[in-house]
Amino acid sequence: MKKHLSITQKMLAPAVVLFGAVACISETETPLIHQSQVEIATTEEGGENLKKGGFMPYEESFVNQIFPQTINEGEFAGFYLPGTGTGKARGAGKVFSFINQRPISDTESMPAPVTLFFEEQLEGFGIVDIPQNVNSVTVSESGNAIFFESGINRVIGLTPEGLVKFEAEITIVGGTKKFKNATGEGKLTGSYDADPNSLNAGQGTSKIEALIKLN
Repeated sequence: MKKHLSITQKMLAPAVVLFGAVACISETETPLIHQSQVEIATTEEGGENLKKGGFMPYEESFVNQIFPQTINEGEFAGFYLPGTGTGKARGAGKVFSFINQRPISDTESMPAPVTLFFEEQLEGFGIVDIPQNVNSVTVSESGNAIFFESGINRVIGLTPEGLVKFEAEITIVGGTKKFKNATGEGKLTGSYDADPNSLNAGQGTSKIEALIKLN
């Protein structure tokens, strides 16, 4: 599913309006935002006693940013909002997020296959054969990954600081290693800088709170 991509700037403003839980990583795959910026009370990898059986709380939090991309031809031609994030997750410790969305209005975006832009990076974590309905992957440094399929991502207002707030319902649709065959549901919330002229345009924070079951 690899495509020839071109970064576009002319649609940055509407892209920022539709930003979800994502952050840009450079060509060397080094996070642009330092881990010390992430503030969340979650356990380190191996510190959470994840047992098979019933549903249990799951939480992850990221510092993130998007970089708009356009695919110019083929089946998946169109404008997209891919990105990645760095943060922490309960039961997984330090994690990276890879996500992809496609705008459908000035205030909404829909999920799009994460592998359109991040197939090679995810292969680097040993993650292959990701279904097309997966638009978000959270993965630890050791390759524990959770696959998400989101609903419509919607802008819901402003924070007191003037940052745009967003939310979306999410579904857990499997993963790798201890999260293989995981199921669950939850909510994505967050905020970001929507000023296209700002040095921090598109940067923000996001959080997922869900109930997860390890099958």
